[in-house]
Amino acid sequence: MAEMTRKAVLDSVAKKLGFGNLRQLQNKLAHSNLYVGAKQAPSPKWFGGIAKYVYAAGENAARESAIRTIVEFYPIDAGLAADKKLLDADKRSVRANKYHHGIRDELQAAGSGVYVFFDNMGKSIYVGKTVDQNLWARMQQTFKKGMDNRLYLVKHPKNNVAYKSNEEKKRKLKKLPTKVKLYEVARYFSAYAVHRDLVDTVEALLIRTSPNDLQNTRMEGM
Repeated sequence: MAEMTRKAVLDSVAKKLGFGNLRQLQNKLAHSNLYVGAKQAPSPKWFGGIAKYVYAAGENAARESAIRTIVEFYPIDAGLAADKKLLDADKRSVRANKYHHGIRDELQAAGSGVYVFFDNMGKSIYVGKTVDQNLWARMQQTFKKGMDNRLYLVKHPKNNVAYKSNEEKKRKLKKLPTKVKLYEVARYFSAYAVHRDLVDTVEALLIRTSPNDLQNTRMEGM
């Protein structure tokens, strides 16, 4: 039986973690001394050091993959919104640009995540999530949907009646139900790629920070 060396252990660790060679493992662990004493037998202290670096690299990878910002407060063009378009990212379009293509590609690549739509004052009005389709597809669907909204309005007659100034004085502000489309009021959006196991938690956190501003018909996170 061949004597175990540090190199043999490192080769096994690299293989188990899916790295092609020790150099890739060294770069991932951010440890430049992996090759020191490679032919020596591994000691308990050496094993402990390797375990420490592997654990730290795993924690770092988990943080990087948990939540990733794709774009924040990106403006929605009013003309595009009127056409129910979130972005003009069609490569055949004259108005589309590389930046839009990049945003769309990133949103399509994110299989799970959370997104927020804001009005023209930058106030959040809708928080959404997806775990079963990419962010681009879900945001496009949401952008075209209607929202139940209650506003203080004056109720005016809809039939063909004459205008009477004395009656106008009697019309009071009342909280009336109305239906608006998200594309009519949304003027900015943010999007985050989120690990599917954390999507509900992140969505709930965003909803709880501004529950009185959101127009979601379903407050899934509450």
